[in-house]
Amino acid sequence: GYGTGEHPPGITDPGVASYEVAHTILKAHAKVWHLYNDKYRSQQLGKVGLVLNSDWAEPNTPASSEDVRASERYLQFMLGWFAHPIFVDGDYPEILKAQIQAVNQHCSTTVAQLPVFTEEEKSWVKGTADFFGLSHYTSRLVSAGADGTCAPGYESIGNFSLHVDPSWPQAASSWVHVVPWGLRRLLKFVSQEYTGTEIPIYIAGNGVPTGDTGDLINDTLRVDYFRQYINEALKAVKHDAVDVRSYIARSLVDGFEGPLGYSLKFGLHHVDFEDSNRARTPKASAYFYSSVIEKNGFPS
Repeated sequence: GYGTGEHPPGITDPGVASYEVAHTILKAHAKVWHLYNDKYRSQQLGKVGLVLNSDWAEPNTPASSEDVRASERYLQFMLGWFAHPIFVDGDYPEILKAQIQAVNQHCSTTVAQLPVFTEEEKSWVKGTADFFGLSHYTSRLVSAGADGTCAPGYESIGNFSLHVDPSWPQAASSWVHVVPWGLRRLLKFVSQEYTGTEIPIYIAGNGVPTGDTGDLINDTLRVDYFRQYINEALKAVKHDAVDVRSYIARSLVDGFEGPLGYSLKFGLHHVDFEDSNRARTPKASAYFYSSVIEKNGFPS
């Protein structure tokens, strides 16, 4: 909304406005968490957290130290930007702050401007989540950027370049490629970086879009996606000792997907938007997902 301008209010200002908005969101979240903690928790025994979206970032060339550092920057720019203040120390990641400073110095102008937390705000923001909500859809290969572009943009500010492996299956949307192992690696990263054994992780959104042509009910791509991604989450629990408490599919029904309207389908149920009653029909993925829930595991 304030970075790429794809969503309302349609402002394209990744260097300044997006950081100011994020800063306000973090402080507003902390205020609500403290309100609940002070006035309502003792009676309601509820939990307050937030859901953060992140890709997994894999170095394009694992043997390249520059690509390894670039992938770390991508994760900090996408996830650490919000997660680090809340789950670590109340402030932005050092990698984020150092990179923005380096870009501004290199360009001799303010390409990006990261707001500063006061010491009081750091204490106020730190620890304001009872769980880590994670939404995840895809992964990226990341390489070091050209290190010379001064135009404001996430890739130029972060000095990284994003790629996909041509062998990764592509969904109906160009930004979603099916990379199941990326979820396991991301969960392990979140556990090591933010949650440890004290804060549970809820996978609060995972899924794949299909198009509005062809067989809209027998969505085998989504069934395969769910099977593979749920299996990787299970590996993170069983083999990596990550405290994942839930897996939640992106959407129960097809809906309105922002600028793309109704052309992308994320739902477990097809919705006929030409019908005034909005008739809903379970897809193959609905039966698969309900079977996983019923059996608490994969159907044989």
